[in-house]
Amino acid sequence: EGFRPEAMQYQLRLPEVRLALPQQPYIALVLGGSYAGKRLDFQAWRQIMDGLSAFQMPLALIGGPEEAGMGESLEQPLGSGAKNYCGTTTVIEGFKVIANAALVISGDTGFMHAAANFNRPLISLWGATHPNLGFAPWPSYDKQRSILTTSVFSPISKHGKVPWWMPNPMQKLPLDEVISAAASILQDKTMP
Repeated sequence: EGFRPEAMQYQLRLPEVRLALPQQPYIALVLGGSYAGKRLDFQAWRQIMDGLSAFQMPLALIGGPEEAGMGESLEQPLGSGAKNYCGTTTVIEGFKVIANAALVISGDTGFMHAAANFNRPLISLWGATHPNLGFAPWPSYDKQRSILTTSVFSPISKHGKVPWWMPNPMQKLPLDEVISAAASILQDKTMP
């Protein structure tokens, strides 16, 4: 018989966490990543956030202490339209933000995989890594979109390291496709 993953349930269960989340449906943006080849820069996130403003939904910014400054800078011009959780939440609290989001936008990160596990609508962003290298969101379902870089230097590595002499493939991510994918997912009334 052997191991059959489809026959088992792998749903991550969260302990009770008290964390103030937006009261209305929101979009979670995962700013961090273990390597530069998995992270967008400030300008790219600003452009994505500007495009998402058309949906008039609050934004929740997720990341570790390394992203706290960027999260704060991204939160400022939007006033109450964004909540910065970068560097102020535990991983479990971050999971709660992800688990309750109407949409998650993330690079190839642990939070991306958590979004897939929680069956959240997901847009995954791929630069130095590629979903075909074995790290695609799992389980896979119809509310997921993968946006791949247009860089000829991708994939570079399985884990996202970019050599110092090579341009970061995330700089060639087609950001307009991120907004189009968000529109497609958010306008689908059958989403969970």
